[in-house]
Amino acid sequence: MPASTSTPEPVDPEPAATEAFTVLTEFLEELGPRESATDQELAAARYLQTRFQDLGYATEIQSFTVEQLSLAGLGLTL
Repeated sequence: MPASTSTPEPVDPEPAATEAFTVLTEFLEELGPRESATDQELAAARYLQTRFQDLGYATEIQSFTVEQLSLAGLGLTL
């Protein structure tokens, strides 16, 4: 017969939800809206990287090439 184990106490979701909302609010207030492939996007990635590292996660920011397209001169007429 296997040894009995105790059931861990459930986690109270209220503090976790409050902390998540606080992090989201700070993120939006400090970094605001940003476009892809900009210095502001990199700042946002670094902010999130730090937050995850503070929680004990190993993180890495990966670089990649972005092709920039222009829609200048294109339009739609109905």
